[in-house]
Amino acid sequence: MASWLTRSTAAAAAAVLSLALAACGSSDNATDADRVPVGTITTVTSEPSPEVTEASEGPSDEATDSGHSHQAGAVKPQPLREGEERMTLSMPTAYTPSAPNGTGTDDYRCFLLDPHLAKDAFLTGTFVQPGNPAVVHHAIPGAWDVATPAQLLAARVEGIDAALRRATGDLLDDPGVGRAAELARTAADACTAAGRPLYAAHAGLPWPEPAHLALWHAVTLLREFRGDGHIACLVDAGLDGIDALVVHAASGEVPRAALQTSRRWDDEAWDASVDRLQARGLVDGTGAFTAAGSALRQHIEDRTDELALGPWRALGEEGCDELRSLVRPLSKAIVGSGTFGVR
Repeated sequence: MASWLTRSTAAAAAAVLSLALAACGSSDNATDADRVPVGTITTVTSEPSPEVTEASEGPSDEATDSGHSHQAGAVKPQPLREGEERMTLSMPTAYTPSAPNGTGTDDYRCFLLDPHLAKDAFLTGTFVQPGNPAVVHHAIPGAWDVATPAQLLAARVEGIDAALRRATGDLLDDPGVGRAAELARTAADACTAAGRPLYAAHAGLPWPEPAHLALWHAVTLLREFRGDGHIACLVDAGLDGIDALVVHAASGEVPRAALQTSRRWDDEAWDASVDRLQARGLVDGTGAFTAAGSALRQHIEDRTDELALGPWRALGEEGCDELRSLVRPLSKAIVGSGTFGVR
């Protein structure tokens, strides 16, 4: 039983994965291992009070000019006042910015974090801590004043539709796409939300139409389900964000230069990670794998695959084979188009 699951699901997952490339705004070979949690600290009070509704003190105007010529200094959270409490919200997964369309200097993204409050509360201040301060130069708490969640979701689906049509053309009109969407949804519906924050967030979104967008959404759910499991495996292995990148580079699949520059880590931070991993016996002084390091990475990948098998078991061997055959022409067209920077 396990042998066909591993073989068939690996083939199906590889074939459908490229369908989700339209959701990736970067062409820098990002993988699950490159995701790094970053945090947002929010100060709230549960009781309305005129004395505590002013925003907490933040950086001065001089530190937030639009020229991006200098970086604001660190801002410390202010002491709590009566009736306030501090809540720390963490990003479920990292987003690494990249220049739009390969040009420009800014990549704006909106992130929604649920504080899970049991009753209404007043927000009295916010403090944002980026995972890599050298990359993030602005945080805009009032993003929803610019565009609503519904508008952003609509724009996202519109962009995905355009990108997929540009990459695959008339293939999206094939009747087999509808059947592929049904099969992929069967697998996606078998995913579980416990311990899978990014999957859970996507699972709360409405299913788009027509069939090729439903297929894309299902594949996105399956991808994030696996990605959440991968993060759990990295954490269990004692690897933080930059450690995961160094381990990825040690595999030889992606060169250090590509991983380091795309994530804006300097040589000092990278070399410090190599030193930590060398002390653990996982890499040598050049950053290349030792036997123990290679074995650990293989264990992480194998365990990630095991944790991702549930949806594919629900689909079954025949369903996995059928799904792969249906989406294979689409994935080949996407890769062949070069639209998303892969060939």
